[in-house]
Amino acid sequence: MKFPILNRFTRETICEIELDASYEYKPRSVQLGAAVKIAFSKNINLTYAKLTEANLAGANLTHADLTYANLAWADLAGAKLAGADLTCADLTYTNLAGADLTHADLTCAYLAHAKLAGADLTCAYLTYTNLADADLAGQGILQINGLRWPVLVTPANMTIGCEQHSHDDWRGFDDRRILQMADKTGLKFWAENKNWLFERCVWATGFQKKEDTA
Repeated sequence: MKFPILNRFTRETICEIELDASYEYKPRSVQLGAAVKIAFSKNINLTYAKLTEANLAGANLTHADLTYANLAWADLAGAKLAGADLTCADLTYTNLAGADLTHADLTCAYLAHAKLAGADLTCAYLTYTNLADADLAGQGILQINGLRWPVLVTPANMTIGCEQHSHDDWRGFDDRRILQMADKTGLKFWAENKNWLFERCVWATGFQKKEDTA
């Protein structure tokens, strides 16, 4: 049986994947997940793909290019997504529990209500990532909104606006370096907020150490 993978915006067919006849009576989520894994193995371009509700639990999608893909409500629990490009992907309500997201690019991705408990976000790029109401149990991640720029603090990094750096790098930046990132408004913001932001960094780092020794 042939299973089409569509463009999320135009609804045009990106590719048609030949599935074994045993998939004919399986749920669409399983069919779609199987088609995605085959497409990935064949290096088919899945950017902008409509992959809502796909069952990809445990799938190996290391370094996959899923830019702008719609993965809302998909099951990616335990999936290997290390180095994957998920820039601007829709991951609303997606199950990413226990997924490997090390070095994944989640810039501008939408992860509202996503399940991230136990996911490995080490060195993931989280610039402008929307984590509203996401399940971050065990992550030591703090999202701060309402400031001039959104702030995201993880055990390893702090992202302010589009600038993501390690805690130690932020502590070492002088006024000249801050001015290179932003104008005088940015320098004023830094002067007014850096001390309490560093307190959040200490919390995130301490949270991670507590989890590691538990």
